[in-house]
Amino acid sequence: VLGYCRGNLAYSSYCISYSENCAYNKARNCQYYYVYCQPDATLLLGCYTEAGRAAFSGRMDIRVLSGVHCVACGILEADFANTMGTDEFYLLDDSSKGTAAWVCNEQLEGCFHTTAWSSIKCGTSTSGGTCEASLGGVVTADYLSGTLAEIVCARRRLDFQMLDADGRRLNESTDDGDAAADGDDAGDDGDAAGDDAGDDAGDDAGDDGDASAEATTVSQQCSWGNPTITDYFYDTSQCSQSGSLVYRLSMLYVYFAGCSFAVSTIFGQIVRLLLNP
Repeated sequence: VLGYCRGNLAYSSYCISYSENCAYNKARNCQYYYVYCQPDATLLLGCYTEAGRAAFSGRMDIRVLSGVHCVACGILEADFANTMGTDEFYLLDDSSKGTAAWVCNEQLEGCFHTTAWSSIKCGTSTSGGTCEASLGGVVTADYLSGTLAEIVCARRRLDFQMLDADGRRLNESTDDGDAAADGDDAGDDGDAAGDDAGDDAGDDAGDDGDASAEATTVSQQCSWGNPTITDYFYDTSQCSQSGSLVYRLSMLYVYFAGCSFAVSTIFGQIVRLLLNP
């Protein structure tokens, strides 16, 4: 049992290969979300399990990405909503400077990519205000007044949805005389469905091949590691690591207990010899 706790999760095979499956980053992002963004003590405990942290990306630790609380929560909320997506956010390297991807202002040492700008801008902070004010300390003034200014938030988006719904109802009322054309379209849809089925089958086969290839490249190479859960697989280079905090403290207590027992035994034997010359 102690061997299962030996590995440092940050040094697992997925984490050292910068994979979105890194359990350490998934757990940290999950904890940040349920402590600061959507506080929930019950779901927070699930971050220590595979299923509980599965919805979060493991590419980056959100604390490294942005120190602005409102921005971090907006990114994690979008990541949580897109459970099956990958690469929701990541750091940019120096080669991205000067390109359209680099939207951070000069106050920040680095920059990052995220697909959640709209949810950040339209979101609310814990103080009840909007996150838009926080973006001034993250992105450039041009990006804030340009791209982000075009994002439609809650009230206007709701109005647009109502207008779209009214438009659809008007269109539906004029479509009653098009039943014959719809019949022709149904035949075409059947052909398209057959084509799509064939294409999807080929794509699924390719995806399965990729998945199996990934599974063969990640394996447990340390004798003390968990042999079944891929989150806890370690490469050979990590087998001699000092271990996690739990493991190190456990070994420290075991060492102290052994030393105490040895000293007590020796002391008792000395006293026994002195009392019985």
